[in-house]
Amino acid sequence: MNLTLEKFGSTTWKQQRLRKGTEPDTCFYVANAGRIIGKRKIDLDSDPPPDIAVEIDTTNESRTTFSIYAALGVPEIWRYDGKQIEMFNLKDDSYIRTDTSRFLAGLSSSLLTEFLEASKTGSQTATLRLFRQRIRARSAE
Repeated sequence: MNLTLEKFGSTTWKQQRLRKGTEPDTCFYVANAGRIIGKRKIDLDSDPPPDIAVEIDTTNESRTTFSIYAALGVPEIWRYDGKQIEMFNLKDDSYIRTDTSRFLAGLSSSLLTEFLEASKTGSQTATLRLFRQRIRARSAE
């Protein structure tokens, strides 16, 4: 899709004034990627939070951290329980479950789940190639 995207991995996100912090399994800047490219340290008092935080809940439950993400202003959370992806968008001070990403046109929780499951039994290269074809076709619609 030729988007500028910056991955920040499992960075610990906190704000001193809130006295709160959390660490996603991975996170991404999409809409705000241009604002953080080249930065080695992000200060949430002056820099935006990541656009997407990803939580993988195969051993621990992450929903208890959603209020911290909301306080930090993270717009979107993806949660994977080992079987399916759920997507949540921040609205006011809480997260509402949604079927599609607000940052990645054409990407739905069901599509992402389908290809995550396919990657468990098939070639990752072939699965990624097919995923890219499907996402491009969806975003062109």
